[in-house]
Amino acid sequence: MVCWIQNAAVFALVRRAIWYADEKVEFVTQSRSPGELTERDEATLTAQMLAFVDGREADFDSLYGLKFLFWETKGIRSRFASDGETRVLMQKVEAAVERTLYEREKETIPDLVATCAAWARTQNAKRVTKANIEYFLTDRAISLSRGSRDALYNETNFALAKPAN
Repeated sequence: MVCWIQNAAVFALVRRAIWYADEKVEFVTQSRSPGELTERDEATLTAQMLAFVDGREADFDSLYGLKFLFWETKGIRSRFASDGETRVLMQKVEAAVERTLYEREKETIPDLVATCAAWARTQNAKRVTKANIEYFLTDRAISLSRGSRDALYNETNFALAKPAN
C-alpha cells in the first residue's frame, strides 16, 4: 500500500497479492481532505459569509473570530493547512466581505455625524475627543470599525466648528 497527498486530497494505491485473489487488483482511492472546500465560487462564498456574519452581533473587532468560525463550518480548521489556491480564495472572500461591511458603515456616517454633533452641543462641547465618540457609540449600542470611528470623530469636529443652523 502506498499513500500520497496531491492537491489537498489523500490517495492510496493498494495492490493485493496473487494468492489473495484469483487476479491482481490495483485501485486508487481518493478521500476528501478535511481542509478541502467543496464550494469554489467566490461570489457564493462571499454571500454565505455575509449571511453568517449578519446573523450574529458582529463588529470589526470580532470579525476575525467570525471568519474563523465560518471557515470551520466549511471544514477548514487552519488556513495554513490548506493548499495555496484555497488560501487565495479565502483571502479574496474575506476582503470582499470586509469591503461590503465597510461600505454599509460608510452609508451610516452622515446621519451619525449629525446626531453626534447635536449630542455634543447639548454637552456644551466645542470639540469631541475619541473617548467622547466611544461613549456616544456605546451609549447607543452602535459598533463601528476603527476607520469609521475615526471618520466620525473627524467629521463631528468639523461639524462642531461650523456654526449651528
